[in-house]
Amino acid sequence: MRQHVVFLPVVAMLALAGCQTTKNNTEQAKAQGPSSQSERLIKLADDIDARGESDTAIALYQRAAAMPDAKASAFVKAGAAYMRAGYPAEAA
Repeated sequence: MRQHVVFLPVVAMLALAGCQTTKNNTEQAKAQGPSSQSERLIKLADDIDARGESDTAIALYQRAAAMPDAKASAFVKAGAAYMRAGYPAEAA
């Protein structure tokens, strides 16, 4: 009976420690931000586009789309920025 009394709290502490480690790793991954050059350009373009500078954002989205590690979101966001800037023909 004595073994159960000691064993149960130890297992509970290990389980809680594992949960805390996972939480810290997730927070650390979010804090690191974009990992590739194209993702960094997309993030920068998002920030610039949010300020209403669609023409500058379009140029950054195009640069991100031209990179070897390009994400599909660069093309989609470039099209949306073209529409906001009033260039529907270029958005297609």
